[in-house]
Amino acid sequence: TPSEWLANLARQSPLLQRFPIQAITYGLDTDTFRPVEKSAARLTVGVPEDAKVVLFVGYSLSDDRKGGRFLIQAMRRLADSGERNIWVLTVGQGNLFTGDSAIPYPVRSLGTVSSDHLLATCYSAADVFVGPSTAESFGQVFSESMASGTPCVAFNNTAIPEVVRHMETGYVAKDRNSEDLAYGIKLLLGDDELRRKMATMSREIAVKEFPLRRQAQRYSELYSQLIEERARGRNAGTGDPAFNPGSR
Repeated sequence: TPSEWLANLARQSPLLQRFPIQAITYGLDTDTFRPVEKSAARLTVGVPEDAKVVLFVGYSLSDDRKGGRFLIQAMRRLADSGERNIWVLTVGQGNLFTGDSAIPYPVRSLGTVSSDHLLATCYSAADVFVGPSTAESFGQVFSESMASGTPCVAFNNTAIPEVVRHMETGYVAKDRNSEDLAYGIKLLLGDDELRRKMATMSREIAVKEFPLRRQAQRYSELYSQLIEERARGRNAGTGDPAFNPGSR
């Protein structure tokens, strides 16, 4: 599984609990997802250089699991509290912020982005990435944002706290609580020094824990371990049926 949260669910399953369960996090190309000079990134994606930019990413922006409604509620709270000069940058299918869902800030929608380099530029253009998902088996968007040096604001649910470290690489709000989500966004947007420290920590953790080579190494180690265990079982005249296709 890609997270300990999902691994623990598998361990509790009556069907799967008899098998070994291993968590191996997803990796990413940390040479592609890396910090880009902010003014250049903003010129590329078309947002003002002097604005506070909030990024929201999802394959489908209207997918309820991605929590767009909580972002709308949070942004309205920020507007009501007097926060100004904020832009919302979105990447994904659809247009979430129209009609009754409109928020009182300019929205720059890029639609679907197929280039990882352009997506990395979007992360770098933002001051904060907000991912109010209600469920994530891992949360690749958070590791991408961290690798790009952009702190995250997210909810405390499923596997998300394994990626986003509260007050280290971002702010982890109470689950499905738009008021706390708004507080986290306001906190990070309003404190340049805190945001800078989180950006540095985010990049360091991403390079250490989420590179593709580490994911590949962990798979290689797991396969080697299973091969060795199977060989020992054959030499001893016993085999583990969980890993012996011939026993089926």
